[in-house]
Amino acid sequence: MKGPQLRGHVEFIYSALKLLEEYGVQKDLEVYKRLLDLMPKAKMIPTNVFQQEFMHYPKQQQCAIDTLDMMEINGVMPDTEMEQILRNTFGKLSHPVRKYGRMMYWMPKFKVRKASPWTLPHIVPNDAFELAKMAVARMCTVDPTSSVIIYQTSEVRMRWRTRGL
Repeated sequence: MKGPQLRGHVEFIYSALKLLEEYGVQKDLEVYKRLLDLMPKAKMIPTNVFQQEFMHYPKQQQCAIDTLDMMEINGVMPDTEMEQILRNTFGKLSHPVRKYGRMMYWMPKFKVRKASPWTLPHIVPNDAFELAKMAVARMCTVDPTSSVIIYQTSEVRMRWRTRGL
């Protein structure tokens, strides 16, 4: 960030987003708020309908949307302070504020109600047998509390059935 005009904040935010996992702060809401708070206030608020719909300051708005996307990927729920930061920076009907509204609508629904009763573990196993067992449980059971029983072929008695015409 250079000079009093605060240039370079978009590049700084993108480089910070790349390093979030390395520092282990990808699930911290305060980090995202501080990153978005770096953008200049009131300068990028559209003054007419055309500026609003054609994404006034597109690079900066896309940077804010990418930051919100990163929050969504990491499961970080924004709060009202985040909304105020976005409104003070881009205006109340800007694309980042719309993205914030969609996140506030959909994220609680997926977190609380759990979109699928068969949730995946945070760390998916690499073993093909375990993956196949999880896939069969998701495809073949109606009730999430039911269990899949594995039979080894040595335990199954061989029976031959024949049918004639």
